Amino acid sequence: MRPPKAVPWWRFAKVSFELYTAEEIRKLSVKAITNPQYLDNVGNPSANGLYDLALGPPDSKEACATCMQNFSNCPGHFGHIELPLTVYNPLFFDFLEQCADATALEIEEELNRHVDEILQSQELSDQCSNVKNVCECRNKLISQFWKAHMTSKRCPNCKSRRSLVRKEHNSKLTVTYPSTVFRKPGESTVDEPAAIDETQLGKRGYLTPMTAKEFVLALWKNEGFFLRYIFPGMDPHKSSAFSPDMYRPINRVGDRMFTNGQTVNLQAVMKDATLIRKLLVFMAEEQCQPIKMVEGEVQRKAGESDEPLDRSVLATIPGQTIADKLYNTWIRLQTHVNIVFDSDMDKLMTEKYPGIRQLLEKKEGLFRKHMMGKRVDFAARSVICPDMYIGTNEIGIPMVFATKLTYPQPVTPWNVKELRQAVINGPKVHPGASMVINEDGSRTVLSASSVTQREAIAKQLLTPSSGAPQSGLKIVCRHIKTGDVLLLNRQPTLHRPSIQAHRARILPGEKVLRLHYANCKAYNADFDGDEMNAHFPQNELGRAEAYTLAFTDEQYLVPKDGKPLPGLIQDHMISGVSMTTRGCFFTREQYLELVYRGLTDKKGRIKTFPPAIMKPQRLWTGKQVVSTLLINIIPDNHIPLNLTGKAKIGGKAWMKGPANRCLNLDSMCESQVIIRRGELLCGVLDKAHFGSSAYGLVHCCYEIYGGETSGKVLTCLGRLFTAYLQLYRGFTMGIEDILVKPEADRKRHKIIKKSSQCGIEVVRAALNLPETASCEDVQGKWQDAHLCKDQRDFNMVDLKFKEEVNNYNNEVNKISCLLGQIELEGRRPPLMASGKSLPCFQPYDFSPSSGGFVTGRFLTGIRPSEFFFHCMAGREGLVDTAVKTSRSGYLQRCIIKHLEGLVVQYDLTVRDSDGSVVQFLYGEDGLDIPKTQFLQPEQFPFIADNYEVIEKTNHLNEALARMESHQAKQQFKAIRKWWARHQNPVQREGGFLLFSQKKMASVKAQIPGGERKNGRDPATLQLLKMWYELDEKKRRKYLKKTSKCPDPSLAVWRPDSYLASVSETFENGVEDYINKRG
Repeated sequence: MRPPKAVPWWRFAKVSFELYTAEEIRKLSVKAITNPQYLDNVGNPSANGLYDLALGPPDSKEACATCMQNFSNCPGHFGHIELPLTVYNPLFFDFLEQCADATALEIEEELNRHVDEILQSQELSDQCSNVKNVCECRNKLISQFWKAHMTSKRCPNCKSRRSLVRKEHNSKLTVTYPSTVFRKPGESTVDEPAAIDETQLGKRGYLTPMTAKEFVLALWKNEGFFLRYIFPGMDPHKSSAFSPDMYRPINRVGDRMFTNGQTVNLQAVMKDATLIRKLLVFMAEEQCQPIKMVEGEVQRKAGESDEPLDRSVLATIPGQTIADKLYNTWIRLQTHVNIVFDSDMDKLMTEKYPGIRQLLEKKEGLFRKHMMGKRVDFAARSVICPDMYIGTNEIGIPMVFATKLTYPQPVTPWNVKELRQAVINGPKVHPGASMVINEDGSRTVLSASSVTQREAIAKQLLTPSSGAPQSGLKIVCRHIKTGDVLLLNRQPTLHRPSIQAHRARILPGEKVLRLHYANCKAYNADFDGDEMNAHFPQNELGRAEAYTLAFTDEQYLVPKDGKPLPGLIQDHMISGVSMTTRGCFFTREQYLELVYRGLTDKKGRIKTFPPAIMKPQRLWTGKQVVSTLLINIIPDNHIPLNLTGKAKIGGKAWMKGPANRCLNLDSMCESQVIIRRGELLCGVLDKAHFGSSAYGLVHCCYEIYGGETSGKVLTCLGRLFTAYLQLYRGFTMGIEDILVKPEADRKRHKIIKKSSQCGIEVVRAALNLPETASCEDVQGKWQDAHLCKDQRDFNMVDLKFKEEVNNYNNEVNKISCLLGQIELEGRRPPLMASGKSLPCFQPYDFSPSSGGFVTGRFLTGIRPSEFFFHCMAGREGLVDTAVKTSRSGYLQRCIIKHLEGLVVQYDLTVRDSDGSVVQFLYGEDGLDIPKTQFLQPEQFPFIADNYEVIEKTNHLNEALARMESHQAKQQFKAIRKWWARHQNPVQREGGFLLFSQKKMASVKAQIPGGERKNGRDPATLQLLKMWYELDEKKRRKYLKKTSKCPDPSLAVWRPDSYLASVSETFENGVEDYINKRG
């Protein structure tokens, strides 16, 4: 038997990115491309063209001439283009411009003579080793270098004025030469020729790529130690590699062929290179020189026939002389090379094709569009509209989607009847089917017009196909039906609840998706034109995960902080409060009607309550209607819940007259919600209980009974409150509701009149002026403070409200009382240079209205100046929304992409993608955030009141029997015992230290002094000898007194295997609650 082969593996030590050199490009290439025409006259790839078959087949009809593979199997082969003249590397063009601008072109003096001394110096102090000091020194060094080399107009070595280098259109560099050249005293002009021709001094010229190459070589000679590490391979271009044919495929539309955009860019480079070669030949002929290309490329070899060149091409090139035409073509070649890399580098070209950068970057690039996310089938997208009659876990699907979305259902004897009928209905009738997949994988598309074909296929669903070699089942691609699961997504997908699973409900006659109001907060959706995506899972594993993990009922709590997301909104709030207040009664018919509306989907008998009032008429309260829904929603095998909580509306809101001193507003008032055994006894239900609020009625149902029950509570309450508004209550608001009583209105006018005269007093107090200061003095001081450069001491002149009220009262105040102070970035509206806040006020006006205090109200209207202030605040809100949304979205994307590798491993540690430990326990206690909301000490009474419900949870006793708890209890017992012994745990002591404190005095008395040995006096050495000579029993006595505190239970016993292994904070909270309750 052969030994198993060892699996080869490598561990990456580092990753580096470099540029290919010209020699490496030639070795990597399989062919040099010289023909600008990529197709011949009959549409076949041209030889030596951009679609040469040596680079790979451009489409499925050709074969590769290099590896002889077809389009599907050929990996593709690189080619290269030899450029006749050197061009700039577009990736380093900006850096080259900075280097040329920061360096004197005529100086070649070495500047790094002290680098070796610095690197070889090992005398580093401890202060330099701190990270903070290193970063500070690094920033200081960068700023000094920038100041010395980038802003200075003279060379730091020879003090000559530097040549100014600037770029134009990312294709050429212009040089403005200095007017004079500095020479050292005694230096002769004959000794060494100047780097700059004297005729060019003070003039403006162009820095060609060849001159720049010489400059780079000289720069590399002087600064090569740094540059070879910073920018390896920053050479000007002499040859350029390009991608194989298969990555630039030819698009065929009928008989017509359309090339790829990258090929068009490369073709432009090829045409310019060919034209430059011709111009170089023309220049050589005019100068009567041997016709050779620059840098050693021979255009015509000896012995070849001299064919006349077509000079008509010169008329199409701008320029007076051939040299001008050559330079203009050279610039155009540089532009086209830039476009190959980045089409945005040329701002003047109107018709652009995407370059390499455009293929990679942004949402339409390779990574985000094709690698991180792709377009999918079996998906739908439409506008959403509200529907309060469907369940919170349902999504309304229009018929146009229901006949397009299909699911591959295997045919079995148990579902063959249903699938036969679906096949007979066909693709146009719902519920139908669009296709049948046979055992061998062949597909039969069901005809929409042929009923005979569909009936014949339906009869053969259980009959094996003739000649099928393998066994299997036929699969029917049936339409989506009510009860199937769909994944709903609203973009932007910023958190986990942005994608949830809903059950489909087919709604004939609809054209849009129907969504329940309760899910708006989770998706951050509203119904002003928002669109959502629906994805239909295509296998049973995906459906199982959607039904259990991603289902809406299981996403009730947000993972961020464990707070609820779904909740009823708007009109349901008004209906719920009105229905559950005292004095709201219903007759038997009304009571049963409301119960039926709320429990439309319930199957079986409905439990009801006896009437609250028997005589003179049998009446039921609104609280009893809600209680009836609760006892019928709660599962039959569970005990109804007990709840004591508070409503959002306080007790003072229910008082119509002066309160009695003996009245306790928190006891048996409508603001206190009491539920016993599922019956609402006291209080009103409002946002605190069926909204997206923590520890309310719906949240408690989710904690005790699970997500399915809490979803039913929201659904039934939404239907009940809607029916109550439609049938019996309604809600209207008129002008009378927002009018202020005459006595209160008189107080309002009195306060506004008084506030208009207190401006000067506030300014005196803010500027620390005496009360006797005149208005002119106050205005002068104010003007000095306003025009002072440092305004930090005068920023707090503000007359805004000092008490914060909730949003509801704030909106009511704006309608009936006044709008109040307008704020811009937390301050009053600023003053202009003239001292006015608006042109309609006097300079440095003391009145609060000039500082943005709006005394008007929406009921009676506001003045033009107040309206302008109000618009200023509204504009600030719009700017914040527009600007901060994009910035915060990008920041969140960056954070998520960096943290998406974190995962909780089976050893309960949180590790990164490379296996490094981030946390030893998730959240430092190993608990899931949504599961900890009722583990707070404030919620222990609710857990105690519903202990019987929790005790009857399925499989609870079985789980408790398997979870060992005595080990963790023993650990906590040892910790408490240690704390009882050590009153001061901050002071750390050891056994030898305790022994020394006890024996030191007697030992020093016996050995008063002496010669020190190894830094210790004779008394210390005697103590060490005595400690080592102690027997084990006496030594253990000292060690026991100084034992360290036992480790926490979470560090010793795994919390997933040992039930009582919890954090010390939670353990102490439970102990305190038990002790207080007795």
